Amino acid sequence: MAVVVGNSIVTSAASPNNAPVTRTIYFSATDAKGAPVTDLTAADVTVKDGGKNVTIDKLAAATAPMHIAVIVDDNGSGGYQGALVQIIQGTVNNAQFSFRVLNPQAQLVQDFTKDFDALKAALGRMGPRGTARPDPDQVIEGNAEASKDFVAKKVERPVILVLTSNGDETQSTNVDRTLDILKDSRAMLNVMMLSNATLGRLLGDGPKASGGRSEPIGGSAGLPAASQRIIDHLTKQFVVTYTLPDGTKPSERVQVTTSRKGVTITAPSRLSVG
Repeated sequence: MAVVVGNSIVTSAASPNNAPVTRTIYFSATDAKGAPVTDLTAADVTVKDGGKNVTIDKLAAATAPMHIAVIVDDNGSGGYQGALVQIIQGTVNNAQFSFRVLNPQAQLVQDFTKDFDALKAALGRMGPRGTARPDPDQVIEGNAEASKDFVAKKVERPVILVLTSNGDETQSTNVDRTLDILKDSRAMLNVMMLSNATLGRLLGDGPKASGGRSEPIGGSAGLPAASQRIIDHLTKQFVVTYTLPDGTKPSERVQVTTSRKGVTITAPSRLSVG
């Protein structure tokens, strides 16, 4: 049985007076070679909420539009510009984007849009910009800001994409707070990083808890393949919905598995119960 890796995007709709609670989980699946699996059915999948099996109401291909918050931490080199072009081209038909750049603080340079001219201008600002001092605390703060934005906006499929050359290894007291905000935002955290970057608990554990992918790269030659895996993960997802019985409290902990041999599911392991 292939067990969940991480989390995707989860929503929870609670009703008053202990009425049934409906929960929705976005997830992706890959075969033994890492290729996307797109033909799973409800009979292939098991969902556990708080360790207990639940009855699946529906499983289908995910079609709801995404909001992708991009955070770039490249020391001002512009090294991820090409990867961003590829990822946007691969997802823009069903997504809009915001951009934050660390300099060293996380600066919002473009709010959510799918307008071609606005995206082109934002990508232009992702090129070489001069040397910027790395600050792992600001990577954490940028994630907190993006997550708070999603909490306020209440979008259906929130996604955070961090492209980092430095990582987030830090003793910052903000890590637990940021992980909690990430959970509450329902955002799926995806990370593309240099393989020698030191990952702390946010960028190391966040993708696992939120259903995102972690893509280490040795250098620029690895960017196209890593970018395509991010694209496949975002664009070839499933959505599964289940309803808890009357009076059953939703759990923070969920697990999604499949009986298909050689198939791995990337899905949430920690959900908001709000």
